[in-house]
Amino acid sequence: MTDEQVEQRRHERLLWVVVIAVYVALLALDIWIYFLVPSIPWLSRVGFVFQVVGVAGLATGFLAATEISKRLSSLLEDLTAPNLRQFVAGNLALSAIVMSVLSCLFSGILFSRRWYTALPLALVYFISVPFVFVLGLAYYVLVVPPAYIAYSMVSAPLNTIKDSNREITITRGEGEGQEKIDVRAIIVEHTVALRGFLVGLASTLFAVATKAIENF
Repeated sequence: MTDEQVEQRRHERLLWVVVIAVYVALLALDIWIYFLVPSIPWLSRVGFVFQVVGVAGLATGFLAATEISKRLSSLLEDLTAPNLRQFVAGNLALSAIVMSVLSCLFSGILFSRRWYTALPLALVYFISVPFVFVLGLAYYVLVVPPAYIAYSMVSAPLNTIKDSNREITITRGEGEGQEKIDVRAIIVEHTVALRGFLVGLASTLFAVATKAIENF
């Protein structure tokens, strides 16, 4: 092994240590915020976490099922990846995209030829920017850590089916109208959307279940 390869492996290990350390710190902060700070019943705390993860998962799933996903395929893949470094990289890329959009919006306002439309838009822009940063901070602190756990859990069975060499089909109907549904092909083609929908559906069901247990 050459010195360059040794240095590269050392760099890879250091990156992993940093990423894991940051994630564990955020997860510990989440546990404190979600479970230690509130004075509400424990089931309500757990249900709220499921609601947060469920909304994030459903939003990702719906976005992955739209036409716009064709231009965001790699980003959506990273945002739902079971690999922690890939997941973190995707979320950092998301923040970079949001910042770029804000920058382009400001440039459009700055160079607008109609001052009577640019001025109120500029006021709205400067008022809304702090709220965008607060929402972004809340997303990275409150949503990202538990969402990674959820995506990792749903990715395990999906990846097992994707990596399988066996054909997994469901036969529907009889005779000439018989239809074969290739489950593996569906998972391969729509992995990101399925991750999002599974996380969203499971989290929502768990949230409803905790609320039902709390009420009855």
